Amino acid sequence: MTGLKVPPGKAISLLSERLSDLKTVQEKTGGSAYYNFVGWCSKTWQAVDQIYGSADFRTEEIRSLGMPACSCSSPKETLVVSEQYATLLMKYIDEIQGGMQ
Repeated sequence: MTGLKVPPGKAISLLSERLSDLKTVQEKTGGSAYYNFVGWCSKTWQAVDQIYGSADFRTEEIRSLGMPACSCSSPKETLVVSEQYATLLMKYIDEIQGGMQ
C-alpha cells in the first residue's frame, strides 16, 4: 500500500493494538469510561499520524469522529462512538492487508 510511513506489518500491529485497547475501554462503565476513552483517542490519533502522516486524509477522518461531549455523557454514548472508531480502524487494517497482496 502506498502512502504508509511505516512498514505494513507495523501499521497493522499498531492498529490492532488500538483495537485491543479499545475493548478494555469499552468494558469500563461509569464516569471513568469517558476519561479512559479520551486517552484512548489521543493515542489512536497519534498512531494513525505515525502510520499515514499528518497530511493524509485518514488523520482527519479519524479525528472527525470526535468523542462524546463531556464526562456527563452516558456510557452508552461512549460505546456508540467507540464502535465507530473500531469500524474505521478495521477498515484501515483491511486496506493495508489488501495492499500487501
